[in-house]
Amino acid sequence: MGARASGARGGAARTGATPSRAGPPARRGRVVLCTAAALLVATLAYAVVPRDAQALAGTTGTVRVLLLVGCVAALVDVVARLVRGAVAQGRSFGERLCVLLVVVWVVVVFFAAVAYVMADGFEWLRSKVDALYFAVTTLTTVGFGDVTPVSQEARLLVIVQMVFDVVVVTTAVTLLASARTGPPHEPGRSGGEEDTT
Repeated sequence: MGARASGARGGAARTGATPSRAGPPARRGRVVLCTAAALLVATLAYAVVPRDAQALAGTTGTVRVLLLVGCVAALVDVVARLVRGAVAQGRSFGERLCVLLVVVWVVVVFFAAVAYVMADGFEWLRSKVDALYFAVTTLTTVGFGDVTPVSQEARLLVIVQMVFDVVVVTTAVTLLASARTGPPHEPGRSGGEEDTT
């Protein structure tokens, strides 16, 4: 029995494989399940709320700007909490990747919802799919130009989204990608190796 266990450990050492740091398979399964649930909840929330593209029709530009500022502040808080939790708890690379996926999708859905509510300020933005398409093309900096902001409020929204994407999402990606998964000098593992499970 002892030789068998020793041989298994020796095999991992000989192949250069590193032991999984993500924990038992049940934990990995929970991470994937939680990620899928978070993506589904964000998508369903987007599909249901807001129901009316004219939700802010009749409000002043000042009210819209104040709502935008408040909502962006809340979004920054949500993203910061997700990233802080993923980095501070020494999560595996796979877990941090799941958090990153949730962060990016929440940002896309948020800006798509705001664009949809402000649809009257955009040219060719007529549905939630158009708004989602616009948010993704803005995030990825593709910007085909088929959906364009024409009102001052819509242009302000796009400016906020571009700055948010560059500053907050890039910071989240950097923090999540560079976070360590364990002590720097773990026996049998160099400090530069990264767990890809």
